[in-house]
Amino acid sequence: FSVRSGYPGVMAPRGDPSYLTGGTGDWMAKLELPLFGGQLRLLGHGSRNEIDAAAIADVVDVTPDAVPRNTFDWDGRSYGLAWLRADADGAVRVQAWSAAAGADVMWSLAEGSADLATRRRDEGLSLSVERLSDRSRTVGGVRIERSHTAYTVGFTDVQGPSYRQSSHTPVATGFFEHGHSFGDFRFEAASAVSGAAGAVHAGPRLRTRWSP
Repeated sequence: FSVRSGYPGVMAPRGDPSYLTGGTGDWMAKLELPLFGGQLRLLGHGSRNEIDAAAIADVVDVTPDAVPRNTFDWDGRSYGLAWLRADADGAVRVQAWSAAAGADVMWSLAEGSADLATRRRDEGLSLSVERLSDRSRTVGGVRIERSHTAYTVGFTDVQGPSYRQSSHTPVATGFFEHGHSFGDFRFEAASAVSGAAGAVHAGPRLRTRWSP
């Protein structure tokens, strides 16, 4: 587990609004342990950044509290889980993940401010089974994913148009792959079928390799 933090305005003279202010920080955590005859791995990471700057160039005759500021901040975090149980005959894998990020901007105007924000989140779960033999390898599994995106534009203390758009995209995929060796030749066949937004998409693949 680790944590870091920073402050870009630490060297700024006190009471001088022309300098950048804000803060930065991130963290990371990792854990591994045996579970149900396999190995479980957990990983998490997050970061956050905040920066604000004077919205006008001439701040000499303006009191620090009266200087309008433009602010920018963004953050993100990711979590992942993986469980693997493997032996000479094959393996079983389970994976899950979640990642999110966001950004906010406040841009000072002559009156009020313009505010912009965006958000994105992706989540997923995957399960696969692998079987091995002396000459062949077979893998099959399913994967479920979901993505959410949102954008917002608005104004504070001033009249202006507002805008908001968001979307949700769930996707389900089944996949299969088989490879077999015949002497110096290796034949592989694979296919994935995905369903999203009421449509189904297939992606077959065939490949032959020769290794003399």
